[in-house]
Amino acid sequence: MLFAVAAFSIFYLVASISMISAKTNFKAVIWYGILGFFSSLIMLLLGAPDVALTQFTVGVILIILVYIMAIRKQRRVRIGYIPTPHMIYHSNDTLHGLEWEIISRIQVLEGYHIEPKAFKNSSQAIEALKSGNVDIVCGGLIDDNVQDQDFFEKIPYLDTILFKIGDREVDYINLKILGKTVEKIEAVPSSRTRYIFLLSRGAEDLKNFIVSDLNELESSGELKNIVERYL
Repeated sequence: MLFAVAAFSIFYLVASISMISAKTNFKAVIWYGILGFFSSLIMLLLGAPDVALTQFTVGVILIILVYIMAIRKQRRVRIGYIPTPHMIYHSNDTLHGLEWEIISRIQVLEGYHIEPKAFKNSSQAIEALKSGNVDIVCGGLIDDNVQDQDFFEKIPYLDTILFKIGDREVDYINLKILGKTVEKIEAVPSSRTRYIFLLSRGAEDLKNFIVSDLNELESSGELKNIVERYL
């Protein structure tokens, strides 16, 4: 009995430290639930089943549900996107694509509510970002084609190559799109660039999450798998 209490006390301490050091509200709530679960087990082992049951039902289940609902209601992530094959596009009333798979992780991992909005071109999307109508802009944007502005921050997520076709340059995605309509294309690699997300400078929590998640995706090899699925 004492060994079990000691073991769960160690888990309780680990959960406490993890909750305090969590970088986002959603992760902190999840760790709070784990903390409450171990607290309930310790109370049960110490002979207080009524207190343990109260702690589990009210202190864990109810509070977590309330917190998650509050987070989802409080934090909406408004995504402005330019429909782009392979990257982010509508199909069967659902968004698909490499960028959507990365961005939608915000909803799964952080509990935020995502509100996507389509724009005809990057100029309209960036103007919406400037006016505060969206928090993130994506849709096959590359670093070279987006001029730096003080109201947004570029978050690179994938290296790519620019190809020279005649007197113009196109990125890999546009070259792939052209390949479906033109039989023969003489494309010569000219320079390297990066695909990027544009984030409002006021959305620091989103920046921290996306940068952290991109690092995790890359280190685990999952980003490579996502890229291979769509490109």
